[in-house]
Amino acid sequence: MFGAFKRSFHLAKESFRVLRKDPELMLLTAASFVGVAIIAILAVAAGFITGAIDANSETVINATGILVLAVAYFIGYFIIIYFQVALVSSVQFRLSGGDPNVRYGISQANKHLGAILSWTVIAATVGLILRILESAARGRDGAGRIIGMIILSIIGTAWGLLVFFVIPVIAAEGVGGFEAIRRSSRIVKHRWGEAIVGNAGMGLLIGLLLVVTTGPLFAIGAALFTRSGDGNALMGGLFIALAIIVALGLMVFSASLNSTYRAVLYAYATNNKTGGFSKETLDNAFRTNRG
Repeated sequence: MFGAFKRSFHLAKESFRVLRKDPELMLLTAASFVGVAIIAILAVAAGFITGAIDANSETVINATGILVLAVAYFIGYFIIIYFQVALVSSVQFRLSGGDPNVRYGISQANKHLGAILSWTVIAATVGLILRILESAARGRDGAGRIIGMIILSIIGTAWGLLVFFVIPVIAAEGVGGFEAIRRSSRIVKHRWGEAIVGNAGMGLLIGLLLVVTTGPLFAIGAALFTRSGDGNALMGGLFIALAIIVALGLMVFSASLNSTYRAVLYAYATNNKTGGFSKETLDNAFRTNRG
């Protein structure tokens, strides 16, 4: 546990060291969050307006509603992947000695629209299948549920490793989804081989930051709401709103760090560029800390 936290801290610190050279690139991640939120709002609104979603039960009641949500689902995936490619392309340009900005990232993503679309279809389809299987597993009782969740967890982890470098591959090489998967899996296997037992990631550190920063704000806001008086309710709302803003900021920051890390790790795997990371950290990216 301590080893995973220590590794996550180093990954976050060194990813930030690269990202802070071009902090405006986090706007690309923020744009993806905003885009997905807008699509979700429009899809739900369209469902209510057309009657495809029952306003009372908030459930989809016909094929039109399913179609609207399916289209929104794929568009949301496309937006996320589009801006990930834009950010990773910019980081790759920085690693090669360039000075990227938001416009550069957008221009690079536009050059790879075909590849982005093909990967969107694959990623969204696999994601949907895993969600359906997970829902089915949760609906079972006893040992069947436990076994099903374990199997799905293994499948999800394997898939995550298989496609770990898909975005950097698309950003650097512009190949389609299936070819990007093949190259991604080949890089992971070739570079880390039998040491592939799970990516440490930075979720542990970001999760802790979320708890430490937003937890007290939510607690204060909730406490104020329970007190009588309009002033307390207003202050409670402000604290909760602040907690939401902080949480969203950390999510944008975390996603940007993760994309930066993958771009650097891809550069290291393909041409030994460390991008400011320590070689030891990169070599142990997929290793369990046995200490």
